[in-house]
Amino acid sequence: MMKLLLALWLSSFSLTFAQTSIGISEADLTPEMQVPLGGYGSAARRNWPFQFFKTRPFLRLFKSAQGSLDPIRAKVMTLYKNNQRIVWISLDVVGAPAEIHTALSSKLAPLGVKSEHLFISATHTHSGPGALSRNHFWQVFAMDRFQNDFYQFFIDKIVSAVKEAIDSETSARLFSHRFKADGLTHSRRAGGNDIDREVTTLLARSDDGRWLGGIVNFAIHGVCLGDDNLYFSSDVPGSIERSVEDYLEKQNPFFSSKKPTILLINGAEGDVSPDHYGKEGMERIGKDFISKLNESWSSTEEINPEIKVRSTEIKLGTPKVILRKCLEKNWIPKWFGLRIKRYINSTTTLSQIQLGQMLFVTWPGEPTSALGLELKNHIYQNGYNRAVVMGLTNDHLAYFTTPEEFLAGGYETCVNFFGADGGNNILQKHKDIINQ
Repeated sequence: MMKLLLALWLSSFSLTFAQTSIGISEADLTPEMQVPLGGYGSAARRNWPFQFFKTRPFLRLFKSAQGSLDPIRAKVMTLYKNNQRIVWISLDVVGAPAEIHTALSSKLAPLGVKSEHLFISATHTHSGPGALSRNHFWQVFAMDRFQNDFYQFFIDKIVSAVKEAIDSETSARLFSHRFKADGLTHSRRAGGNDIDREVTTLLARSDDGRWLGGIVNFAIHGVCLGDDNLYFSSDVPGSIERSVEDYLEKQNPFFSSKKPTILLINGAEGDVSPDHYGKEGMERIGKDFISKLNESWSSTEEINPEIKVRSTEIKLGTPKVILRKCLEKNWIPKWFGLRIKRYINSTTTLSQIQLGQMLFVTWPGEPTSALGLELKNHIYQNGYNRAVVMGLTNDHLAYFTTPEEFLAGGYETCVNFFGADGGNNILQKHKDIINQ
């Protein structure tokens, strides 16, 4: 009876929107070979002493994973309309640097996927695979040595998932709703409490009434499993995805055979940690998340999927590690830092995807809540009714803070390579694009 009522309710929406095709797929990226975990650089994950000699093919700094708690996945959603195709990819990794976007852009070009229409986001699990970065800086601090065999396996699996999504594209309509997920997260900065608890969805429903899946945007650090965990896991982002997939599957007609797929696109999570920890904690958050979603389900409304994409390049200056912030020693001059331009991009690309009155904006790293909230407020003030900050998307340049947060110090300022003004520079560039 519930499914019949839901189908009747959804059928009452306007059918005036032009045909839209949606494709959704996923691929299991769980390593089939010996690979370290990527995400924590702490002692609990490291080999002691370090393996300086070639006693192993790549496991020199970090311990190997001991197995898997749940699958590491690539999730893909494609949106095709009026000869334009948007591709969203969500990966269960700690970061999605520009090198992955470049590699996938090249591989997907023969399929007609334009680089500027490709959006690759990391869920930011700290229990995903390492050994994926050629960047020596990230290898030392979180990822271990690059392993080409695993990297090629990883890229090829994602390409196959995108092909599957495109091949499976079917006529569908898009729906969205917003709600507050209070009680699931907290600010990890001392005295901080103004974090972004808003959830925004973009869900696809086929013409025969099946929920195909879609996107959930929520800011949360993937750290329910601590640094002593040596098992692959999508952590709390994966728990949220699975919970929403189960929820949508229960809404589907009896003839639906394929389970929906959800892509968690992380938000401005630079200072946002989960309220519960451990495996039980991450599953609890997934269940509590669904209760919040269910309370707001009746507010779901159809989205006009008219596509407009805008991109611009931004120069952020010379990236530096500010030793005064990392060591917390005030006698160190404010200007003194270690230049890391060789390892961290000083130029990056910002993009915006407009779907009717819904606006997606990319951020190439981990912005704090203050930056994300200000950007969302500007979007809403300009007449949009949905705002999605896509953190950790198309590049990973570490943390971005406000000038006030940078002055106050803390962990995020140590790993903020572009100083007090880096976050505001990205914020202002996005505002400029919106104001055009």
